[in-house]
Amino acid sequence: MDSIRRYAIVIPSMAAILFLTVGCSESKVSQCSKIVKIATQTVKQTETIVPRGKKVTPETILKGAETMDKAAQSMSAIEVSDVKLKEYQGSFIKMYREIGKTIRAFGVAARQKDRIAAMSALKNWQQASFREQENRLATGIKSYCQSQ
Repeated sequence: MDSIRRYAIVIPSMAAILFLTVGCSESKVSQCSKIVKIATQTVKQTETIVPRGKKVTPETILKGAETMDKAAQSMSAIEVSDVKLKEYQGSFIKMYREIGKTIRAFGVAARQKDRIAAMSALKNWQQASFREQENRLATGIKSYCQSQ
């Protein structure tokens, strides 16, 4: 009789825990939305800091680097369970960190009026082809998130 009572308590408790665990996990759509939201906000913030056709100063460049650092932190803070989304998340984080590092080097060199270092940083920026990487990530995650 005690074993029946024990099972009568344990089985419903396990079922409740399983239900809460499954019910509380975020859907793929929700996880996609969070990643896309940060990526979109980052683009908008960057365009606000350095509007097209405006003069770029070392300070604006360094603000852009800060924006990339914050984007990498925000992207890292998202809990993602989907394996493919984790790959996209990791790629965005890596890209934001690389962009931040590259433009920070350019901004510091420009601030110090170190032409050689600035040209080297600019060359690194151009070789990194961040625009292509960003477009490829955006297209890939959009396609993945819209599937199913």
